[in-house]
Amino acid sequence: MGYMLKKLQISFLFIILFVLFSFVFEVDSVDAFSIFSDEFDYKDDLKWRYVLNGGTVGFADGVMTLESTGIGFPVIYSKLSEVFLPDTDTTFEVKFRYNSFAPMGDGISIGYTGLSSYPFYQFSLWQDTHDGVTFVYNDFSLSKYGDCDIFVEYSDLIDRQIWPLDLTVSTWHVMQVKRAGSLYEILLNGEILYVTGEEQCLPSNIILGNPLGGGSTIWNSLSIDYVRVYSTNDVEIVNKIIIIPGLGASWNGRAIVYNQNVLMDQWGMTPFVKTYDGLINAFEAKGLVQGDDFYVWNYDWRQPNSGHC
Repeated sequence: MGYMLKKLQISFLFIILFVLFSFVFEVDSVDAFSIFSDEFDYKDDLKWRYVLNGGTVGFADGVMTLESTGIGFPVIYSKLSEVFLPDTDTTFEVKFRYNSFAPMGDGISIGYTGLSSYPFYQFSLWQDTHDGVTFVYNDFSLSKYGDCDIFVEYSDLIDRQIWPLDLTVSTWHVMQVKRAGSLYEILLNGEILYVTGEEQCLPSNIILGNPLGGGSTIWNSLSIDYVRVYSTNDVEIVNKIIIIPGLGASWNGRAIVYNQNVLMDQWGMTPFVKTYDGLINAFEAKGLVQGDDFYVWNYDWRQPNSGHC
C-alpha cells in the first residue's frame, strides 16, 4: 500500500511539473510572416488531404516523396480556404525535385478543386515525357470561366498558356508565385518566368501530384522539400507576448480521449489547470488585451515541436 501511494505521489509530481513547465516570451512582428508552411517531417492530416490512388506518399529526412507503379498517382490537397490573402502581398514557395522523368506526368499546382475533385490549375509546373517540363497558366478571371466564381469541367484545357522549361532530373529547384496587388509574378530558381495581367483570381488550393490516372503505369517520382506561403508586406513592429502552457496544460477531448485529428485552434486550457490565471490577470490589470497584446497558445503537446512551427 505504501509503495502504491509513493508511486501515485511521484506520478502526481510529474504531472505538476509538466503543467508548470511553460514559456512566456516576447516577439516582434516582422516584415515577412508565415501564413502556411510544411517542412514535411511527417504526415500532417491537419494541413493536407491525402489521396493515394494506389501510389505511396513517403516521408524521410524532411522530404516528402510521391510515387506510383499503378494506374493512379498520389495527390494531396491543402486544407486552405485560400492560398493568397486578398489584401496582402503574398508569396507561395516550394522546393522540389524530380527523381525521374517518365511518360506519366505529375507536378505542383495552385488552383481550384471542382466537381469530382477535378483540378483547375491556375498555375502549374508539370512534367511528362510527351511535353517535357512545362509551366502552365490558365486565366480563370475571363467571363467564359465565370469570372473566378464558376468553373466548367475540362474548360481549363482551352486557351491555357504553356512554356517549356529546362530542368534537370535529381536536382532541387525552387518555384515561387508572388502576388502583388492583383497580378502575379512567377519565378523559377530566382528567374522570372511570367507576369500576369491585373485582376486575377484568388486560388484556394495547393495541389501536389496528379489526381487523374490512366494509360501507362510508369510515373515520375516527385519529392517536395518544403511548401511555404508568406506575406512580404511592410508591417508595424509591435511587441507581443505569447504564453505557451506546459505539457498537459492544453486540452481537447476529441483529441486526447478519442485520438481524433482536430485543428490547432480547437485546443484550449485543461479545465483544472489554474496556473496561468494569475499571470493573465496581471497582464489585464496593466491594460493588456488577450488576443491583441498577449496570447495563450494552446497546442497538441503530444506532437513533435516541428509540427507546431
